[in-house]
Amino acid sequence: MKMTNMSHNMLFTPELARNMSGGQLLGYNQIVEDYRKAKAKEQGGTHALAVLQQLRAVSLHPRLNEIFKAPPNTAKEALNMLNESEKLLMLIDILADIKNKQEKVIIFATTKKLQAVLKICLDKIYALQIHVINGDSKAIATKKDQLSRKGMITDFESREGFNIIIMSPVAAGVGLTVVGANHVVHLERHWNPAKEAQATDRVYRIGQEKPVFIHLPCLLHPEYDSFDVNLDKLLAKKTMLSDAVVTPEAVSEHELMSSMGL
Repeated sequence: MKMTNMSHNMLFTPELARNMSGGQLLGYNQIVEDYRKAKAKEQGGTHALAVLQQLRAVSLHPRLNEIFKAPPNTAKEALNMLNESEKLLMLIDILADIKNKQEKVIIFATTKKLQAVLKICLDKIYALQIHVINGDSKAIATKKDQLSRKGMITDFESREGFNIIIMSPVAAGVGLTVVGANHVVHLERHWNPAKEAQATDRVYRIGQEKPVFIHLPCLLHPEYDSFDVNLDKLLAKKTMLSDAVVTPEAVSEHELMSSMGL
């Protein structure tokens, strides 16, 4: 059985790039300002990796570390919570389009906290029981009420029409096939382009009968290139190098800090 001839449909549209605003913008600016002040005073307490992790987190949601203190109880509360992030608003728009088409989607996220937030909120909004596949998911089920990774995928694919599964790009890169989904959202991008490509390839397998669409929502800063923009540039550069030479290396914290002028 041959796989349908198709190409990677990378969706770079205005709807997938928005300026951060409100508390998200204020939080982002504060992190940058605090780092620059500490650097000017030659204080070694603020490490580059810690700053990058903070910028990545606020780019996902300005209260990513606080949501579990008061999780949403209703779909409206969940939507209001996601509305605090322009990036997650883009995700909601993407999901609305996929739902209208009654198709399925994989959302890739590297941070377990984000994976959990997405499950909590999207379960409420869409009345789903979304599976999360990450390093904690078992390759083989050890309990009667526990699904293996492949069991989660089977359950995800068996639901008629629209459905969502959340996956870590690292966990997804190990022998999994998810041809029931024909949409991929790289919400939180892996710093290694090879890992991201392996994750995307989960839906490009024998048995895939639909065109596959890859969505890359990008959060912008109104005044200068954001964390997302700089990471995208570095990943694109490394991907081009890999086409010409060898398997690309991951983006380093030094490269990202330098690209951001920090």
